[in-house]
Amino acid sequence: MKATAAATAMLLLPQAALSHSSPLYTPFPGPRPHFPATFLATVPSHTLSNTKRPPILNQRRRVAVIRGGAAVTAEGSFQVPPAGTESGDGNKGSSVSTATFNLIKNILGAGVLSLPSGVGAFSSNPMALVPAVALTMGMGSLSAYCFTLIARVCALNKVETYGEAWEKSVGKKTAWMVPAACTFKTFCACTAFSIIIADSFSSLFGATPGFPALLAQRTNVIVWMTSLVLLPLCMLKSFAPLAPFSLLGILGTVFTGAVIALRLLDGSYAPGGQFHEAIAASLRPSLLSGSSSPLLSPMVFVLVSMLSTSFIAHYNAPKFYTELENRSIPKLNKVVKNSFNFCTAAFAFIMGCGYLTFGGASQGLILNNYAEQDVLAKMCRLAIGASIVFGYPLTFVGIRDGVLSLLGRKAPSARTQTVTTLVLLAVVSTLAVFLRDVGFVVSLGGALLGSCIIYIFPAIIFIKTMAQKVAKGEVVETPAVKREVLLNKGITALGVLLAIIGATVSVLKAFFLK
Repeated sequence: MKATAAATAMLLLPQAALSHSSPLYTPFPGPRPHFPATFLATVPSHTLSNTKRPPILNQRRRVAVIRGGAAVTAEGSFQVPPAGTESGDGNKGSSVSTATFNLIKNILGAGVLSLPSGVGAFSSNPMALVPAVALTMGMGSLSAYCFTLIARVCALNKVETYGEAWEKSVGKKTAWMVPAACTFKTFCACTAFSIIIADSFSSLFGATPGFPALLAQRTNVIVWMTSLVLLPLCMLKSFAPLAPFSLLGILGTVFTGAVIALRLLDGSYAPGGQFHEAIAASLRPSLLSGSSSPLLSPMVFVLVSMLSTSFIAHYNAPKFYTELENRSIPKLNKVVKNSFNFCTAAFAFIMGCGYLTFGGASQGLILNNYAEQDVLAKMCRLAIGASIVFGYPLTFVGIRDGVLSLLGRKAPSARTQTVTTLVLLAVVSTLAVFLRDVGFVVSLGGALLGSCIIYIFPAIIFIKTMAQKVAKGEVVETPAVKREVLLNKGITALGVLLAIIGATVSVLKAFFLK
């Protein structure tokens, strides 16, 4: 499976290299960008501050596009760079292995625990896992291509951020759309985190002897955890003390995946298993075979929307490129290929094991299916819950700063930040009280916002950039360029389709088709 995903990704990713004289190798000029704080925990601190800024290289030669291991100049010459060609700027940043690990941390999170319910949304047939895994691989490959596409258009436009690339190619009037989408996608993430915190800790505290039953109730857990734990963490002036906990998230997810696989293999939740009778009837395995349950239905778009959220890390694409040691597009492609292949395999593994254990009964947070008496499940809840609690401020500050920026408050006072923090936390917590299905939040956010950030926006930026470069004579409109522009028009249409259908199906499933 992993090999197939790698092969698919290799077909989609532009395996390109540029000559030293190409302007697309020009290091990004200007001030350092501001990125969502969710990224700060994924990159070593030295890569955020010690990047050297080499002089801008020769910009006279006009290049068609980063593609095919060569650069086609406007004069028509075909330049193949020597083996091992780098950007030549000698910057000291992240190595390929470090960047790969950081990108995996950026992608792999608690959202993967909703994927089994995405399969259960459209079928209870065990064979439904086949199209589900195929969709995971396809969405992973397309997401990987779009991730590198963002870095490429930033290089083409000589800008450092996703938003700047939109402003340079599409226009200033609509430049607010990218930061707005990223801000509200982060808002959805925090809402999902609050739901997971409520579900995980209410289950843990409810099964703890001597713990007050009133405080263990789900709504009360949200109230006191937000007031006594999350609020003080979000008010910290520096998040440096939280940096060591960034590794806890990926370790907790890996451990949870191992426990999910173990419970599938030992049959603890199958009829006659150790914990089968310990859970409610609605949570017990529901697996049907044959014509009694179809392999596919329109509800498959719930899974597609969830996958959009699962693979999202695209607002950080320019950062991964600029912080890459001796950066070049081929190096970035290697980072992206390795990271997305690993995450694709991890998603398919956890999704498959969870679904084959509970089938159509899989909950929006798969850990909710497991018995409170299951010690290993308790450990999973604790690991996931703790990682989210300590990672919560790093995500939340992205909402706060994004909202303030959209409101035109570029340098807000301490009081403004405090009030904004209180209001946003109150809104998120209130939503978490009423929205109990984390799968719905993940799928709706993925459909509406993930589709824009991952597919629609990068494709539009690329199409507009190519049109501008061709009009100015800076790019030769070769057949390869035409094909890729056509491909991105298709991606734009696909993104719009996924957003509309995915959002509609997610709402129908959550509120009307129970």
